[in-house]
Amino acid sequence: MKLIFKPKYLLIMLCTLFFSSSLYAFINLSPKTMEVEYQEAEVVLPNGHIIKDYIVSGDGKVFIPYELVEHMINEPIVWNDESKILNVGNIPTASVMSDKLKIYHYDYDSIHAFLHCPDAKMNKPMTMANEVHENGYSFTNVISASFNLNQSYHQITGFLGCEDFKASSGQVDFYLDDELIATHLLGADDLPQKIQLDVTNGTQLKLVFSHFKPDTQINFVDVYID
Repeated sequence: MKLIFKPKYLLIMLCTLFFSSSLYAFINLSPKTMEVEYQEAEVVLPNGHIIKDYIVSGDGKVFIPYELVEHMINEPIVWNDESKILNVGNIPTASVMSDKLKIYHYDYDSIHAFLHCPDAKMNKPMTMANEVHENGYSFTNVISASFNLNQSYHQITGFLGCEDFKASSGQVDFYLDDELIATHLLGADDLPQKIQLDVTNGTQLKLVFSHFKPDTQINFVDVYID
């Protein structure tokens, strides 16, 4: 690939750069003031085609719009401004499950509830293996939790594990319309486990928790459903 620059003018920029709908990727995301050139360029691709676009250069780096990268690699690219994720090639069609489905029912031990308060929450900061996850479900002192799929989905993927410092060993069973479809054993110091469930034509998804000590927090995070 060859870049042919036609300098136009200089800009003083702080932090990140945004021009119209184009996103520019940075190697170093820490705040930094730098002097750059915003200029029109001809990009000569390996097949000989020439694309004209605006390029930002400075401090020994070149920043290009992600739309231009699509032409270079012939793969679709989608930027999610909310999650700050840039998907290249493998564009997800699934939705974040916790944005679409709420827990419609959960069971708990009513005898011991006054000692160990049951709780089921969505989309709160959850930490597993020292990594924070913002999307998903957390369960504490509950026996089971149910979701209404309404026969509208095919697959669920996500990560299952215990909250750091609120962990013990136990078992999580997944039921689809009362049929056991997956069992996962969790250890107190285990890394999160990848979960993939086939829920085609399913009406109800039920998670059943057993053998965990009181106040253990089980997290089901980064869950996508399609």
